[in-house]
Amino acid sequence: EAISLLTDALDFSSSGSPDYIDAHYRLGTALSRRYELTKDSADLALALQAYKTALDAINPEHYDRNKIWQALPTTQSILGSRLVRDGQWQEGLQLLHNSVNQLRNSDDRLAHASALYETGHAYEALSDWENARTYYRDALRLYQHLDNLNGLAKSHTGLGTSLVSQGYLEKGLTSFQQARDLYEQLQQPEKLTEVDNLYQIAQRTLLNSQEI
Repeated sequence: EAISLLTDALDFSSSGSPDYIDAHYRLGTALSRRYELTKDSADLALALQAYKTALDAINPEHYDRNKIWQALPTTQSILGSRLVRDGQWQEGLQLLHNSVNQLRNSDDRLAHASALYETGHAYEALSDWENARTYYRDALRLYQHLDNLNGLAKSHTGLGTSLVSQGYLEKGLTSFQQARDLYEQLQQPEKLTEVDNLYQIAQRTLLNSQEI
């Protein structure tokens, strides 16, 4: 209903006016929220378009400029990751790299860490383990600086998967163990079980390689 009303409101606002900018920003936010429920990448694509329109129309002194600018790369990151998983890897990676570059010098360190993680996750989906490992490590460093336990746990999991896939089994096991400890601390049993399974597979592979 919010999306419908905001779309209607755009028909009655002058291009570049405060109402026009505000409606586009709110429309982008509403579409992003709906994506959280539907997981329909079309909602994210429309949200990104709405944020871009708002940002292009806004003047540098506008009080909401920074807020809208931050929403843009964050949406690009989520959409890029989704597009890679949906097979549109070239377009998805371009959005992810745009997001990482735009957030590198921003004050939103958490959004930057998230963009790095999502880029690593996208490369993992493509089985590009070298790039996946690089981005997971960069995300890990930033999450450590922010003391963000959830970010640390998922980055350790991704890094462990990348290391094991490249044959660095002992290093991968260490990363999985760190992820396990964090998920136990965070009391997230489903994630703990997921990492446990990865740990056990890597451990069996290491034992088999030692026997050979």
